[in-house]
Amino acid sequence: MEVRPKILIVDDEINIRRALGRVFPSKKYLVKSVANGAEALFALSNDDFNLVISDLKMPGMNGIDLLSLARDKYPRASQILLSGNADIDDLDSAISTCNIQYFVSKPWRNSDLLTKVEAVINENMLLRQKQSESDHMQDELIAATAMQQSLLPDPIVSESLNVDSLYEACVRLGGDAFNYELRDQKLHFYMIDVVGHGAAAAMESFALQHLLARVDFSEPDQVTKKMNNNYMYLRDPMRYFTMLSGTFDIESGVLRFCQAGHPSPLLVKPNDEIEVLGDGGYPVGMISDASYDVTETTVNKEDLLLMFSDGLAEQGCENLKTCLTSFDGLNSEGLIAHIISWRLSQLVDDDVSALFLRR
Repeated sequence: MEVRPKILIVDDEINIRRALGRVFPSKKYLVKSVANGAEALFALSNDDFNLVISDLKMPGMNGIDLLSLARDKYPRASQILLSGNADIDDLDSAISTCNIQYFVSKPWRNSDLLTKVEAVINENMLLRQKQSESDHMQDELIAATAMQQSLLPDPIVSESLNVDSLYEACVRLGGDAFNYELRDQKLHFYMIDVVGHGAAAAMESFALQHLLARVDFSEPDQVTKKMNNNYMYLRDPMRYFTMLSGTFDIESGVLRFCQAGHPSPLLVKPNDEIEVLGDGGYPVGMISDASYDVTETTVNKEDLLLMFSDGLAEQGCENLKTCLTSFDGLNSEGLIAHIISWRLSQLVDDDVSALFLRR
C-alpha cells in the first residue's frame, strides 16, 4: 500500500487554507490545515508531517518563528514559507537567520506550487529513506559489537593461574580477536589482528575465530603454516593478519608459542626486568609456503606474561616497557586500568587487545 505524504498548512485566513488544500489531490496527499502557530506545533507533536507550508505574516507567532521552532523540534518535516511581494525584508531575515530554504509567493499559480511541493516532498522522502538506512546500519553495528564482546573469554582466577584480557576497538568493531581455553592442565591460546578496522576487519576476524575454535595448539607452528597456506588461496591479495598462538603448561610453567608477524610477548619479572620473547615471523597470508618457528620459555612464579596486538605498542615497545615498569601493583585489574590510562595518552588510532598471564 502506497503511503501518502502528509502536508500541514498554516494560515490565519480560512480562504487561503481552503485554496491551498485544493491544490493537492487527496488521492496523493493527506492535508491538514490549522489557523496559527500554536495549533501547528500541537499538530506536529501528534503526527509525522512531511511538509509544513506556513504563511509569513500571522497574528501571534509569525511564520519565521514557527518554522524555526518546528525545524528544531520536528526536523523530519520540510518547510515552505508563503509570502507576499511586499515581504522582501522579512524574506531576507528568514534566509540569513532561520535557514528557511523554500519560498512561495502569493498569489501563486497552482501548477507551480504543486511542482515545488512535489520536489520538496520527494527530497524529504529520500532523506527519510537515507536516515532509516543509517539507523538500521547503526542498529546492526550495535548488535555486531555486542556479539564481538560476547565472544571474549572470561578471566581465569585460580591458585595456579590467573589470566585476564583487554579489548578496545578503534571504532565500534575491530579486527583484533583472541581466545584461550584450559584443556588437560594446559592453556591453549591465540591472538589475531586482521589488517584494517571496522566492520570488514571484524567480519574477517569472526570467520577466523570460527576456524580456530577447538584447535589444538600443541604444535602452533604447524597450525600457523596450515592457516597461511589455506589463507593464500582464499584471501583478497591486499588482506592478511598477524597471529600469536600456543600453549602454556600450568604445572611446569613451560610456554610454547608461534608468531606470525604479531608483536613479541613481554615477560615481566618481579624485579621489573623485562624479557622480549620470540622473533616476529611473517603475517599469515603474506608469503606462500612461509615457515614458522616455535619459541619455548618458562614462566616462573610471580612472572607476568603480556601478549598484545600492535595497537598497544604503536608508539614503540620501549614506551610500553616503561609503562609496565611504572606499575607497582600486582593484580591484573589494576594493571589493565594502568595500561588503558597510559594508552589514552599515546594518541593511538588502532584496535587494542592484550592477554595477561600470571602464575
